[in-house]
Amino acid sequence: MVDFLSPAIIASLLAGAVATLGLAAIVLRRDFAARAEPLIAPAAAALLVAVAMTHLLPDALHEAPNGAMLALFGFLAFAALDRIGRGGFGGWAAPALAIGAHSFIDGFFYVGAFEHGIAVGATASAGLIVHEFSEAVILYSLARRGGAGARGAFFIALIGAAATTPAGAIFGESLVHALPPTALDQTLATLAGALLYLGAARLADVNHDVSHGHRRPITTLIAIAFGAAAALATTSVTHHDHDHGERRFSFQMR
Repeated sequence: MVDFLSPAIIASLLAGAVATLGLAAIVLRRDFAARAEPLIAPAAAALLVAVAMTHLLPDALHEAPNGAMLALFGFLAFAALDRIGRGGFGGWAAPALAIGAHSFIDGFFYVGAFEHGIAVGATASAGLIVHEFSEAVILYSLARRGGAGARGAFFIALIGAAATTPAGAIFGESLVHALPPTALDQTLATLAGALLYLGAARLADVNHDVSHGHRRPITTLIAIAFGAAAALATTSVTHHDHDHGERRFSFQMR
């Protein structure tokens, strides 16, 4: 039975709400979206990279025998999905499918992250939740570019970027009870690679915008520092209190 009040599902619903907020901003208040995005994107990207490199990736390499290969798989799989989604191939259908699959897998990863601990789940989820704002905006823009009307593009982005994340979390919650304990470490290894790609790709976008004068360098650096500091503060507490044996026991008893 799925616990609809689990932290993972609540986080996924927040992600859907943020994606919807991004859509509302781009449709109703383009000025708000233009002001918020230069602060949101760098902070979220830095948070994702920091939590992947300082906690999830080291733990995955230590706990899962094939952790490095799974992390590489997560990195490359999300690179492919991101490329298809942002490339706009096939009008709006291919981007919608790619970003929808991407968001669905994000929802599944919320479950794995929270199984690793509340602090890690909250930190990883924060970066994923914030980046949904731009994800919805990207899908809306691609749908419009692919020929969809304003109303159609809104619903395409609402389903593809907002509704799919809670659906993935619900699916993950329904599966996690039947998975063997080793599946948690394998999921986390894949998650580490995926988050590392998402954060690095968004930081590359930010760097490109700064070099072309679309962002203020000082504001961007402050946002990056804030995101990294938030992740480091949380993961340092988590490493201090974290007990792998206790985590495995609680996972098995679910």
